[in-house]
Amino acid sequence: MTVFAKTLIDPPRIKIPKIEGDFVNIDTKLFLLSNPLEECFPIDLLDRMRSVGLRPWKLRFFIWKPNIFSPWHIDTASKMGKLKSSINWVVKGSGEIQWNENLNLTPDRSVREQFDEGSIESSDSDKITHSSDGHGCLVNTSIPHRVKVGPEGRTTISLLWERPEDFSFDETYKKLNSINLIEENI
Repeated sequence: MTVFAKTLIDPPRIKIPKIEGDFVNIDTKLFLLSNPLEECFPIDLLDRMRSVGLRPWKLRFFIWKPNIFSPWHIDTASKMGKLKSSINWVVKGSGEIQWNENLNLTPDRSVREQFDEGSIESSDSDKITHSSDGHGCLVNTSIPHRVKVGPEGRTTISLLWERPEDFSFDETYKKLNSINLIEENI
């Protein structure tokens, strides 16, 4: 199963340090950015995505404390259902996204609820089936995954789709590849 693909899309234009200042004493902070996407990406890029049926919607931030594992989870949003893919950029720090397609998780709670409740706790001894630094990647968020955070913490920005249930990871990959936004072929 394919879980990520590098893209040719530059990170969004956003001033990260100003946003991070309010969220320094927690393990993980998750929030949506209200900036219009047209302020964050070139208009022609957004138009290219829309031309193949992809509808960029919002940017979501994950801010992680150093040297932690997130709980294993499947990306969901309470009003949107299961998120099958997103495009991620690591804008500060290090670490990696790790997947384990053998875990049995159901997307009946939002990511925030899964994190608050500790979905399935993580440890260094957990089995993983795939991993990536996740920078500039289309990532499969519909199978169980976690983030292993490096010693300097990690801030990740994810581009979410307006109707995430419309396309599987593979369909989104094909659409991005058809407009020459995928760096590596699956």
